[in-house]
Amino acid sequence: MESTYAGLIQLPRGIVCKNEVLSKTFRTSFGGLVAGIQMPMIVEGTENKHGLLKSSTPGLEYDIDWGFGIRFPDKTSFVKAATIIFKGTEEDADSVYRAFPGWLSRLEAMIKMYSYDLFREPITQKLQMGADGKPDKYTGLSLNRISEGKWEDVYNPDRTITVKFDPNYDNDGFSSKELSEIIRNAGESAPFSQSHYFLSEACRAYQRGDNRGCVVFSGLALEYSIIARVKKYCKDCNMSFSPLGMLGKKFKKLKELKIEIPISDYQHRIVDFRNDVVHKGISVTDLEAVQFWKDCSLLVHSFDDNMYFLEDYTDD
Repeated sequence: MESTYAGLIQLPRGIVCKNEVLSKTFRTSFGGLVAGIQMPMIVEGTENKHGLLKSSTPGLEYDIDWGFGIRFPDKTSFVKAATIIFKGTEEDADSVYRAFPGWLSRLEAMIKMYSYDLFREPITQKLQMGADGKPDKYTGLSLNRISEGKWEDVYNPDRTITVKFDPNYDNDGFSSKELSEIIRNAGESAPFSQSHYFLSEACRAYQRGDNRGCVVFSGLALEYSIIARVKKYCKDCNMSFSPLGMLGKKFKKLKELKIEIPISDYQHRIVDFRNDVVHKGISVTDLEAVQFWKDCSLLVHSFDDNMYFLEDYTDD
């Protein structure tokens, strides 16, 4: 029998968002099941202060820290919890539990890609193992089912999804459009494109303390994004595509085609540094790894706006 389910997602380190996202519901999916992620709202009477946030889902209240409104740099909020809403059967609810680890992993990747930020505090994931030895239910979710107009507990209400994110204070928070794309893409099953995949792997390398791996994967992401950009140019201009060669030659091709390169000092900051790391084995500091990833992220997003896999990414 189909019912309406709602649950709690806690983000204890929070996500900085524009206030326009508050109370809005963003579409996503879990294993093909469509669901909504509803953002909290500002508590009435605190709008002009450091306003506290609370659940915006009627009848679904949790005594937790939902976050607060902040005023730097302009009308932003620090969101620490949200609710999930969907319709389905008990089997669907079980499927949502099973789909959460993958969804959270993609959500983490999306937030990094959109915020141009790195951090070393990984997602907390605890799986309850079933009798068959396979993951049973994600232990970080609280679900309730509506029955005769009232919410009733379905699963243990102290199961809250713990996702640890460092807030990115370098920008003014995610807009509704950005957050919508982040949450929607977290529910996609299609694999990332090569450039975005390696950009994500660079994040993971940095998280585990592998600064050299962060640089290597970031460089690979950049190379694939340049291939994608040049192939798009050739297709648009009805030109034949020829292999581009190493990273330095790829940049020369961009200059030859008069394709804008957002970083002017790319030879020193990107090519030379990457070659020294890959071919000479120089050590990489945390700051160098972060800066290189940010530079490559900027270029990847400039050259390759396709987030999902395409077969036509090879340099041939």
